[in-house]
Amino acid sequence: MEQFSIPSTACSTPTTDSVEKIIKNDTIRYKRKGYGLISATLIAISFFYLFPQLLKAILPKLIAKWTVPQLYIMMSIFVHSVTTFLANFVLYLIYTAKIEFFERYRVLTNPWPWESDPEKWKIVLKKTIKNNLFSHFVIIPTILVLDTLVGVKIRFDMESFPEYKEILAQLIFFMICEDFLFYWSHRALHHPKIYPIIHKQHHEYNITVSIAAEYSHPLEFVIANVVSFD
Repeated sequence: MEQFSIPSTACSTPTTDSVEKIIKNDTIRYKRKGYGLISATLIAISFFYLFPQLLKAILPKLIAKWTVPQLYIMMSIFVHSVTTFLANFVLYLIYTAKIEFFERYRVLTNPWPWESDPEKWKIVLKKTIKNNLFSHFVIIPTILVLDTLVGVKIRFDMESFPEYKEILAQLIFFMICEDFLFYWSHRALHHPKIYPIIHKQHHEYNITVSIAAEYSHPLEFVIANVVSFD
């Protein structure tokens, strides 16, 4: 009945056995990559090459209709939300199809929440969807509007459209920034006095399900998610 909820409000320290199991599972997971790693690499390269080309093709039409702040807000919401919802839809199909090619990548063999307790899953899913919609369509737009009000520098002209070297350099730089900020904000949220108030909500899931990635308290969403990649 408590397959995907945590029983305690405290943030416990992992035991040595737990850490060893995680390391062992990760070792197995990385050994199993095979074709999956090749596919992921091809998808990443395709996205890195194709998305800028697509943007370059449609940007002149968008510039003619919207102001720069409007473009910044609308495109930020569109890219983030469409990517998130599409990824969750595809992954749900993979979860339910139970194809051996994908099943071998699972770290845990526990039943999925919708299998172990379907009725409770409906309640949790509804709660998660409401939470994620609020984060995507209330919190993110509010922060983007504030960005434009404080004068964040935004480029949407064709003359300065970045080349691949600039895109790659910026991706590497901001990946490092995001990783650094997310690590320390996430570590702070695991402080025993903060965890029960804010971060515990995210850990209502204790099995890896894609829709739980952004399921969090609004303050956590701002502190650990938005700030780290904004």
